[in-house]
Amino acid sequence: MNELREALEEAVETLDDEDSGHEQELTTAPAPQEEETGGEQEAPAAVDTSDIPKLGESTDPEGEKEEEAAPTPPEDEGPKAPVGWGPEEREAWKGLPKEVKERIHKREVEISTTMQEVSQARKTHQYMHDLTSRHGSLLSAEGHKSPLDAIETMFDNTAVMRMGTPQQKAERAANLITMYGVDIGMLDKQLAGVAQDPEQTRMEQLLEQKLAPFNSMLQQQNQGVQQQQQAAVHAARSEVEQFGSQAEFLNDVRNDMADLIDLATNQGRNMSLEEAYNKACAMHPQVSKVLEQRRVAQAAQTTAAGRQAKRNASSSVQGHTGAATGTGNRPQTLRGELEDLWDTFSE
Repeated sequence: MNELREALEEAVETLDDEDSGHEQELTTAPAPQEEETGGEQEAPAAVDTSDIPKLGESTDPEGEKEEEAAPTPPEDEGPKAPVGWGPEEREAWKGLPKEVKERIHKREVEISTTMQEVSQARKTHQYMHDLTSRHGSLLSAEGHKSPLDAIETMFDNTAVMRMGTPQQKAERAANLITMYGVDIGMLDKQLAGVAQDPEQTRMEQLLEQKLAPFNSMLQQQNQGVQQQQQAAVHAARSEVEQFGSQAEFLNDVRNDMADLIDLATNQGRNMSLEEAYNKACAMHPQVSKVLEQRRVAQAAQTTAAGRQAKRNASSSVQGHTGAATGTGNRPQTLRGELEDLWDTFSE
């Protein structure tokens, strides 16, 4: 009995100790803070909603970076250099401001328009001069001072014969017959419509029938030759247009190319457009100079890029070596110092 009582008392004491520990934890818990003035609870702080994306906005930061890094469209460089400019002038044209290019282009268009108008006037003047040279004696015999006077007389005769009265037409015809000495008898036969000799007409018809197959065959041959020539011209024109879209200096060396191709053809050798273009560019003094300047600039740029790549690679290797050994970039041996000096001078 005593043992049972002692066991029960120990169990009750254990439960009392656990309850007292729990109450102590509750009493030591921090109480909510109250303001000194009224003891009211502090209002909850406002929530910052600036970082919350709005409806329809993208939450992907990488997408924003891609949009920001999108390539900008190439800047308009303005009009191209005038057609008549040489290679060196076209090369200098690239460095001009856009406003200057537009002004020069406008001036070139105005000059080209004026030259076309002047060209038409010069052609007309040259045509009249040629007429005077060829038919000067006839113009003098007719009493005309210039081809323009003869043209005016011709239009006057045409107007009378088409729109004049019968009396005016008869008078003008009589004047022309008298002036040019037309035989009245032969004119009467022509006006009466005298029939031709029947035998002569039959022989002409028979000859046309006999020659009809030969004429047809000759016509077919001529058509075949013309079609072949047209096909060859079309193929050559297409090839030149396709090649010209990639050849920058074609307009400068086209005459030299034609001479080279003709020379190769006379020698029985077929020369391509590319081969003729390369040779003509090498022969042209200005084009060859521009190409050489570009080649030197490209070589210098390639050399500079190679040197920069070597410097980057050298610094990267030295950095890794120093980090691994814990001694930095400075070599620790005489051989290493010599190699470092060699790399520096070789750069």
